[in-house]
Amino acid sequence: MQVEPGDLRGNTMRAALGLLPRRRPETLPELELEQAGVLVDRDHLAAYDRVCGFRLSDNLPATYPHVLAFPMAMRILTAPNFPFPAIGLVHIANTATVHRPLTAETPYDLSVRATNLRPHDRGRQVNIQATATVNGEPVWTSVSTYLSRSSNKSPSTAPGRPPSTASASTPPSTGPASASPSTGPASASPSTAAAGAAPSTATGNARSSTGPVDATPSTGAGSASSSSGPDGARPSTDPSRAPLSTGPAGASPSSTGFDGESLSTDGLSGSEGGAEPSAVWRVPARVGGDYAAVSGDRNPIHTSRIGARLFGFPRPIAHGMWSVARCLAALEGRLPDAYTVEVRFQRPILLPATVSLAYDDGRFALFGRKPHLAGQVTPA
Repeated sequence: MQVEPGDLRGNTMRAALGLLPRRRPETLPELELEQAGVLVDRDHLAAYDRVCGFRLSDNLPATYPHVLAFPMAMRILTAPNFPFPAIGLVHIANTATVHRPLTAETPYDLSVRATNLRPHDRGRQVNIQATATVNGEPVWTSVSTYLSRSSNKSPSTAPGRPPSTASASTPPSTGPASASPSTGPASASPSTAAAGAAPSTATGNARSSTGPVDATPSTGAGSASSSSGPDGARPSTDPSRAPLSTGPAGASPSSTGFDGESLSTDGLSGSEGGAEPSAVWRVPARVGGDYAAVSGDRNPIHTSRIGARLFGFPRPIAHGMWSVARCLAALEGRLPDAYTVEVRFQRPILLPATVSLAYDDGRFALFGRKPHLAGQVTPA
């Protein structure tokens, strides 16, 4: 189903209405949304790069298309015939594959669909699969896995839809039991990002939408290894400048997602006998607002002390997808042209905070006193 930016408005209201009690189906909707010729707004890309610590360039980070596709993902998650409400979903894992370098000058055709509805020890989980193509060729694919604690039934995928190859089990998430509103992607100038103004989308006019919360919101935009973050600070330790090892060349992560169980931080994450951190970042309190402005995800759990307290947190927590971007920014220049990054979200980071990054042989971990994120990079 082809959609235009204007068709994606109203996701916030749809998500709120989704909290009203009603009978829901046990299968996924037969719905795949597509948007053709999506253009990248360079001002928005620059704002995103600054907040996440990437060098300013026309190259798209592996996490950036997630922002472009988010309004369509929210439209699916807020559909009346979706098996559970969007508010309350917890983002527990993410995988993204860059099949070739992505640039801002290229128009992208985006598609999003829901796949692989399956049981979880704490409820049910579902994959949101997004793809960017150029002239019919996939150049970026992503799978975000979300957990709903609304039921522990044994659902199946929608009739006629083949199940995803992702694992049927995901480790229990430590994220909040229920989420508050988050918004769709945005296209903002650097100045509006810093000010927290509501940006327009990179594709035109999509409005903010209420969506799931990240299981382990991320570290803030402290400072990058070779570029300063929004607060202009430098990390207390710089990552090694040697080329990053990306694991076994034969590794081939699933193109439809993974459960995160295979990710290990043994020898990393500050555990006894673990490696020294590659970088230590000071994460300012404003990171939640800064990232909300460039991603469109204005979930108050990330931006408001009151909003955070409503969901059991003493202070705002940083976005999970920011943490992925922040880690990749620290490894920038050492990633291959084509690669897959897989991440398992673990524990939320309360803002402000100090966090450490460690990586070795393609694996990386983000941690403070407790682990926040485990990830790995493998050649695609």
